[in-house]
Amino acid sequence: MRRTWTIIGVADVAGSLRWYQRLFGLPETAPAHDDFGQILDSDGTVLLCLHQEFSLRDPDGYYVSVSALPPL
Repeated sequence: MRRTWTIIGVADVAGSLRWYQRLFGLPETAPAHDDFGQILDSDGTVLLCLHQEFSLRDPDGYYVSVSALPPL
């Protein structure tokens, strides 16, 4: 089965990461990067990704999102 990653654009990655960790009852950890964090289940499954981004809508109504992702 393929998994999808739910990605949420946030202004404060560290603060949002702490909030979602508390919501899911997970131990608090620091984000992997200032612009990117993941909520992981106990088996390492990615539940949620948080990163800074913004979206623009073009004249045809399509959205283009620009995301700050960590270097590979």
